[in-house]
Amino acid sequence: METARAAGSLWRRDSAFDRSRVCLRTALLIAIESAFDKYKNAVAAAKRPSRMRAHAINRNAPSTTTERAVRAYDDTRTQT
Repeated sequence: METARAAGSLWRRDSAFDRSRVCLRTALLIAIESAFDKYKNAVAAAKRPSRMRAHAINRNAPSTTTERAVRAYDDTRTQT
């Protein structure tokens, strides 16, 4: 993460007294970045259609002549 890299440069520049503040600041920034990444992933997942909904959409789509012919052929084979 870029936050950890930036914190490393701060660690070298700051005095020993401020190092604990750098650690806390780094931990807070990493936690915020992680939460934001989880939020972005959740939003992206919500925008994708679920498998069940996609299956229902495909099932209700108008079928082509070839698909109807194959189904009719399969139906005749299962009846005999």
